[in-house]
Amino acid sequence: MNSREKICLQCGTTYKVYDGYAEWCEFCDWNLNSNDEPEQLDMYEKIVRKIGDKYSKKLFATLMETDIEKYKHRNTLVATTTVVMSLLVVLVWLSLVVSSVLLLLLFPNIFAILGSVMCLLLVIYLRPRFSKKPKDVITKQEMPALWEFVESLNEKLGGKPIDYLVVNADFNASMGYVGIQRKKVLTLGYPLVSLLSKQEFVDLVGHELAHNVNQDPARGFLHYYVFTNVWAWYYFLSPKGIMQGSDVNYIFKIASIPFYVLMWCASKTALGFLFVYYWMIHYDSQKAEYYADYLGACMGGSEDSEKSLYKISYGLFLQYVQQQAVVAPNGKTIIQRLKEMIETIPEKEILRLQKLATRKSSRVDSSHPPTTYRIEFVKKFAPKVGLFQLTQEHFHKICEELAQQEEKINIKLIDEYKWYIS
Repeated sequence: MNSREKICLQCGTTYKVYDGYAEWCEFCDWNLNSNDEPEQLDMYEKIVRKIGDKYSKKLFATLMETDIEKYKHRNTLVATTTVVMSLLVVLVWLSLVVSSVLLLLLFPNIFAILGSVMCLLLVIYLRPRFSKKPKDVITKQEMPALWEFVESLNEKLGGKPIDYLVVNADFNASMGYVGIQRKKVLTLGYPLVSLLSKQEFVDLVGHELAHNVNQDPARGFLHYYVFTNVWAWYYFLSPKGIMQGSDVNYIFKIASIPFYVLMWCASKTALGFLFVYYWMIHYDSQKAEYYADYLGACMGGSEDSEKSLYKISYGLFLQYVQQQAVVAPNGKTIIQRLKEMIETIPEKEILRLQKLATRKSSRVDSSHPPTTYRIEFVKKFAPKVGLFQLTQEHFHKICEELAQQEEKINIKLIDEYKWYIS
């Protein structure tokens, strides 16, 4: 790869410039953020970033001096408050159920019937919606080595058994529950997993299984229901259109002012409730991420955990090779292109991306703490050598099993990009 040397105008140190990559100085970080356009932040974005940075620093400082077991979910004041707020939303929905029945039983007239029908429609519209069983679930017969590893690691962590295992095309991994019975689903994104070493893989899977140990997805469903429910109330109560339109009679507009003001106040109350709730659940969520980081790093080792956290930021490389696979196909899969790209990228560019990841601003409504805090956290609390050592032979079998999904995932990634540009 062509490169040349330059002298930094800021610190006077000689640094290398690689053709096709950002020019910056790794000694003083001059021009580190050169490829990113300046952001245009609205008032809300400025507020959440300012509060988020302050909050993240305070939370990190507090947790670094706290007993590690206190990272686990407990009934703190914030957690208790969110539960109370959640119950209020559920009670409103239940009151609609009761009202739809009582209106018919106690007041059998046309107005009561109309009121009952309206309540019933709201009950149906605001009902809890459970996720369905995911498609393309991986069975134990299809990937026995992967299932054996997941079950062994989950047992080591003390988690309840996993019901479904999914391998998809996302550059991510997740833990969740589906259905009324709350079946546990572990999802692994093959593009991300394909870049990990064996202990980095242990850390990633251990992190997601740790959410199951801490029962984070269970609270996540309740939070999701409250969020969608109150958001629906906001749109339902919002008086948009009542005072608009040139064809609307002025007398009607004047007569509608009290109704408009009442609905506007009600909708803004719902919106305010939503923002407060949203910020509070992310306080709990960030603590849960620290605890999951700790358990995952204990299994994989703090050094491999650090590498794993950095590699999560490589998602932009996937977007680039997706584009290249569509524009200039060469017979190679997107995963093969991605691996080749990672191997040929200058270490200096990798370092730039890592520094950008650690400097990313925090938001008060973000579910994850800043990467730099997460790395410092696992370095302090987790052992360097993981407590769960995956053998190279077993890891090789897992990679062979996952490779069976590569062609299908390649087609999906190409289709996704074609849909994106269409």
